[in-house]
This record gives sequence, structure tokens and C-alpha cells, in this order.
Amino acid sequence: MKYLKAGISDMRVPRVEKTAVAPILELMDQKDVSLESFADNSIIDRLVTEGCIEKLYTKN
Repeated sequence: MKYLKAGISDMRVPRVEKTAVAPILELMDQKDVSLESFADNSIIDRLVTEGCIEKLYTKN
């Protein structure tokens, strides 16, 4: 878990997970659709890398 290494709990990083969208894709009869074609987590990854998510939860 790369976020834990960065000191950020996975629960604080608002990522779209395959397990969360799997029922929706199944309902749409799109079980074989990749997560990357359905949702883009790269923006969240960038916010984590730049320290923005950590700043949200840091007490000043």
C-alpha cells in the first residue's frame, strides 16, 4: 500500500476502486471493462504525490 508508506491512510485517499464499480459494470453488462477505461485515478495520484491530500489532514 503505497499510501501507507507516504503516511496517508487509504481511507483518506478518494480513489475509485474496482470493487466499488464492479456491481455497476455488471449491472450494465460490462463486466470485462477495465477500471482505467471507466475511471481516472491519475488526478488523485498526482494530488497524493504533491502532498495535497496529506495537507488536508494535517493539523496546524
